[in-house]
Amino acid sequence: MTGPLEEFEYLRRTSTEPVAPTQPQPLSRVESANLLWKIRSKRAPDITPFGILPDYDDFERIQRSAENAIRNCKSHKPPNCGCWASTRNWLWNSRKRYPQRSPEGWWLSKIWQELENTEEKHAS
Repeated sequence: MTGPLEEFEYLRRTSTEPVAPTQPQPLSRVESANLLWKIRSKRAPDITPFGILPDYDDFERIQRSAENAIRNCKSHKPPNCGCWASTRNWLWNSRKRYPQRSPEGWWLSKIWQELENTEEKHAS
């Protein structure tokens, strides 16, 4: 007959589950450097002075499509050119929906300014 100690030793030797260390293991130099690079290179575009913007990807997609429309416009006529009229209307209507001091309102005004800057650069 085997005792509890022998049974424990048998289970310990045959177990395939990794045993968690009792203390956290320090990172190697390479792991530390990679982690630091990830932290430093990580943009935080969804953080605004008024909180976190949950739909950042949607806002960025809309901005990029309007910027491309302005850049690709053959006969651009600022300030009310039709190349980005749908985005302009969406921005105007969205500004009514979101308060100016909200993450969405802050990004909407920023997008509007960026598109006007793009339009000025393209017109000249």
